[in-house]
Amino acid sequence: MIRNVFAFAIGIVLVSCGNKNDNGNDTIENSLNQRDTLSSSNEKVPQTVEERIADIRSWYEQAVNLPKRNCSVKTKKTFDSLGPDSEPIEFQQKVSVCQISDDFELIEADFSGWESGSTAHIYKKEGKIFFVFVEGGAEGWSFERRYYCDQDENVIRYLEREADGGDEPNGPQITKKLNPAKPSIRDYISYEIDEIKKVLKTAI
Repeated sequence: MIRNVFAFAIGIVLVSCGNKNDNGNDTIENSLNQRDTLSSSNEKVPQTVEERIADIRSWYEQAVNLPKRNCSVKTKKTFDSLGPDSEPIEFQQKVSVCQISDDFELIEADFSGWESGSTAHIYKKEGKIFFVFVEGGAEGWSFERRYYCDQDENVIRYLEREADGGDEPNGPQITKKLNPAKPSIRDYISYEIDEIKKVLKTAI
């Protein structure tokens, strides 16, 4: 009888301990799951435009201070004329692609034509375009354009300034209206992208 009571008591203690261990494991697992959820939710919290632009400016500063290395340079001859009755003149289009670090890639393209020209500086981080600076002009007019992109290469801010009379662009940059129908930077700089493809004979 005493043995039975003692065995019964031991059984209750073991069951009780087992339940506590299960609850403890559940608590730990729940805690880990909660931590993972918080971590995931933090990673997916969308940035504001200003936060993204602050990141872009930081990346740009890093990229421009790195030496240009591992560069591949290609050129292509084109012809342009003042009009149908004028003699075409040969111009050289030049594109360089530099992997300046493990994260950053810089594509620079120089385009020239009859009394006109432009240079596009395309910055990529981990394969995605995050910032583009285009400068150029024609016949006494010059311009600068800056494009800031989100993680999907959509333009979130477009700045521009111009000058006439052969002057360099100066003064405040004007914020241009974005096109919601074509948000991609590849739409905004489609001319530059197409010309780069012609020189490189490959997509970028």
